Amino acid sequence: MHSIASLQIQLKQNCPYIHIIAICNDAEAGLKAIKTLKPDLVFLDVEMPKMNGFQLLDKVKNIDFKLIFTTAYSQYALKAFKY
Repeated sequence: MHSIASLQIQLKQNCPYIHIIAICNDAEAGLKAIKTLKPDLVFLDVEMPKMNGFQLLDKVKNIDFKLIFTTAYSQYALKAFKY
């Protein structure tokens, strides 16, 4: 949760033109939000309960948004670049 709050603060201070339309704490909620809200930009963590960020993306039929991975795990970097 601390990471989410920190990202929100950074966005408000440095990118006031970005409007946050959803904050999801698990992949299932994130997937639902992506499908219903059709965002332009998604900040996505790799490590989440039940389903990781890559599994979430595999369930999105048409990735028509910009994607920024937010993770502390460097071992996911190459896989993230492929997405």
